[in-house]
Amino acid sequence: MKQIVIFKGGLGNQIYQYGMYTYRHSVLHQDVRYYYREADHNGFELDKYFNTTLQEASPFYKCLYWLVWRLHKYHIYRQFILVEHAPEKPHTPLYINGYWANKKYFTHSGFDLSFKALPLSAANERVASLIKQPGSVAIHVRRGDYLLPQNRKIFNTLTADYYRQAIDYIRQHTENPLKFFFFSDDIEWVKENIQVDNAEYIDWNKGHDSVYDMYLMSMASANIIANSSFSFWAARLNQNNPLVVYPKKWYAGDGKRDIFSDDWVSI
Repeated sequence: MKQIVIFKGGLGNQIYQYGMYTYRHSVLHQDVRYYYREADHNGFELDKYFNTTLQEASPFYKCLYWLVWRLHKYHIYRQFILVEHAPEKPHTPLYINGYWANKKYFTHSGFDLSFKALPLSAANERVASLIKQPGSVAIHVRRGDYLLPQNRKIFNTLTADYYRQAIDYIRQHTENPLKFFFFSDDIEWVKENIQVDNAEYIDWNKGHDSVYDMYLMSMASANIIANSSFSFWAARLNQNNPLVVYPKKWYAGDGKRDIFSDDWVSI
């Protein structure tokens, strides 16, 4: 029987879901398809920017999903959908629905993800030529939607102190002269609160072009990430064996994520 992995959310979340897709295919040896069920964020981006092995579900399975999902909400035919955090039962579910942010799903040998050769604007080409140099530090500062009341209840709001401590750590553990590259949806806040010499500020990759921030951050010698799947994957996909600093407190509450490499540093 086919397994349909449901994709949802932005690009960072789609990569986590790709981990589940490849886990089902390569580790569990199941016949897997995908279905992106939302029309939010920038839509389904994974196969636009990455080399993938995805196969899309047929229209039949897409239509059936909406019927099964509605019945599932009324506790009918619940065995057909595996929802994240629900115990997996002996039967094989038809639909796999969740975010799956767990390194179990992306550290297996079947998870192989790389950027396609993306065309760069003149501004991004200039940054790429600089950020590939030794001593480059990509810093992601996400504010914007994280400052909304509903998101403050979920995600920890990172302070300037976190970034200052992370920068100090990078300085203490890097021999090369450092150049800092700030990627943010609130560059003015960055300039006012995180003042460093030799800095570049990147804030022009918006909307469907936001992937270029992830692409550029993945080229750096070191990454300071936010509590965001977006910059997490920029660091994870970085092929330069970077020094990575991440926030110890990811959520506003006590929730933790088992996603970080053992050699990454938490602050």
